[in-house]
Amino acid sequence: MKLCLICLLSLSAGCFGEALPSDAFRTNSNRIGEAGSDPTNVDNVDRTHDNTSARAIGDTAARDDGGTDPKPATQSAMAADAGGQDTLLTTDPGGQDAMLAADGRPHADGATAPAMPAADAACKSATGSPCGPCGATVRCDGSCSPPTCPIAIVQLATASCQGVTSSLTVHLSKAQKAGDLIVFAVGARDGTAIVQSVTDAAHNTYQLAIGPTRQGYDLSQSIYYANGIAETPPGNVITINFLVTANDPEVRGAEYSGLSAVGPLDAVSAAHGVSATPDSGPVTTTTSRELLFAAGMTTDVFASAAPGFDSLAVVLGDVALARIVSAPGTFSAGGSFNNASAGWIMQLATFR
Repeated sequence: MKLCLICLLSLSAGCFGEALPSDAFRTNSNRIGEAGSDPTNVDNVDRTHDNTSARAIGDTAARDDGGTDPKPATQSAMAADAGGQDTLLTTDPGGQDAMLAADGRPHADGATAPAMPAADAACKSATGSPCGPCGATVRCDGSCSPPTCPIAIVQLATASCQGVTSSLTVHLSKAQKAGDLIVFAVGARDGTAIVQSVTDAAHNTYQLAIGPTRQGYDLSQSIYYANGIAETPPGNVITINFLVTANDPEVRGAEYSGLSAVGPLDAVSAAHGVSATPDSGPVTTTTSRELLFAAGMTTDVFASAAPGFDSLAVVLGDVALARIVSAPGTFSAGGSFNNASAGWIMQLATFR
């Protein structure tokens, strides 16, 4: 079994890498690292309360002595229609039902609507509070509206170790911005590698987006992400620990701004096989502005990416790809190899 020189200190020490740009293949689309996507403003959801109608009681009421108590002529009477349903009859000049607005606005006759229910009042007071970067605010239902600034790359996150190791570290050279998202693929050139934990010095929480996907005994890969990250000075270190030692492990990913700090993951897909044209399979996005992050591994070397995707990083012949879309739709990620009998894994995760 081969051992890499940078891992000779000890297996427990692991390997490390820095966030380095890639000068590998590019598609004809815009470079991800330059301008990001077209900003698509997403208005906050406007929540209003339904108006409620006030029903008056009948014009007259029977007394025990057989007489009737007079009622004001302006009140409405309730009558039963032929179908057994109560019909609201009015005697006001316009022939319209008396309506009182739920927000307390006075009615034409000077009456005022009842107070807004406590739950609705609390919801209204919470709406508009900041909950993420770039103008994201709390909706009435408690969810966070999408940010309104462009999705843009902040820095790359890459590392590799050509050999066997029980851990891998990624060094982020730039400061991390509060509320940003970190996403990366963890791959290994064996079919048994299992990620035990992903941590960093800023105590951000990393979640599994999809994986592990395995291609026989040759390849395995998963995508992890951390959303709403803490503001951190340059030099944050991400550590990936493996349950068992991994062969030739690698990390390919990036930090992004302009994505939701709450529940950003939208859709995922993954596939594996043997051919010259890897394909992740389709995903359908649900919002008007999303990041499509794709990662591919192969027993060969990626020669190109699918149309519309940019190459973020190429590590040991494997890739991280990205695309920013401005409308919901169905998408897939892929590429091509020179070897028609190459084994491969292709994964795709979308973030709003």
